Amino acid sequence: MPSYLVSASPHIRSPRGTAAIMRDVLIALAPAAIAGAIIQGPLRTSGFEAARPLLLLVFAVISAVAAEALMQKAMGRRITISDLSAAVTGLLIGMNLPPTAPMWVAVLGSVFAIVLGKQLFGGLGFNFLNPALAARAFLLASWPAIMTNFPPFPVSAGGVDAFTSATPLVLFKSGALAGAFDGAGEHLAALWRLAIGATGGCIGEGCALLLIAGGVYLMVRRVIDWRIPVTFLVSYALFDRLFGNTAPLDMMMLSGGLMLGSIYMATDYVTSPENPMGHIIFGLGCGLLTALIRVRGGYPEGVSFAILLMNLCVPLINRFSFTRPFGGGKKAHAK
Repeated sequence: MPSYLVSASPHIRSPRGTAAIMRDVLIALAPAAIAGAIIQGPLRTSGFEAARPLLLLVFAVISAVAAEALMQKAMGRRITISDLSAAVTGLLIGMNLPPTAPMWVAVLGSVFAIVLGKQLFGGLGFNFLNPALAARAFLLASWPAIMTNFPPFPVSAGGVDAFTSATPLVLFKSGALAGAFDGAGEHLAALWRLAIGATGGCIGEGCALLLIAGGVYLMVRRVIDWRIPVTFLVSYALFDRLFGNTAPLDMMMLSGGLMLGSIYMATDYVTSPENPMGHIIFGLGCGLLTALIRVRGGYPEGVSFAILLMNLCVPLINRFSFTRPFGGGKKAHAK
């Protein structure tokens, strides 16, 4: 009699473990993070303030890794900082901070993300919210003045040169830039500034070109599924117009945290759906909510809140988007 080995699923395993996947994410994020630290630091100011963006990134990563190790040791769990998931969370938190934030904000955000957003739910694979976004929402709700304090950047439009501490999204929402970029030359110049991150905003959300390049790298490496970011961006563009936004669409797409959120945060394995149809539904919901908050809400940015709200819907999306297992149809059980 032949013997059979019976075990629980999954029965198909990938040779790439968590550490390899997280390493790819770090590689994809590194160029945009470094560019953001340089543009928001030495290229904008001098002295300690020039080093602050880079230090915020370093403090956030170290704090996240340390918090994970200490929390796992305190709870009697195996220490798994070598899987690099805590480093990714810390880097994302640092990239979501304004370059003027105090160092304690980076530390507190990382500790909140790891302890309350991840480990108290059982660790990697058991959290229902993206830890980095949960920490960003916590910091924004607790210290809004710090989290919205951006250094001034020059604006040149309509022949007028000025400096403003508002982000492009704030300026568009207030109508301060209405009609400012009607000229082709001014429009292209402003678009280029947005593409390279030479605007006010968080450290890692500005350089859209490098964020997109990192996303392409992750898709080629098959770390993320294209359906979530593509559906997110396409649906946002559609609803942004349907809700009556008159700001240039290409500028809205490159402003704020849309690229960082759609490519690197909405695609989180743990807090996103588990199947292709679910990915499309999830991306569609994120795009809809982001446009709704940006255009019709009182807050100029909506990416973080949109993803967090859709994280809560993931169990429901998984339930109604799973395809029927092979052999599980009615005909198979008819006899």
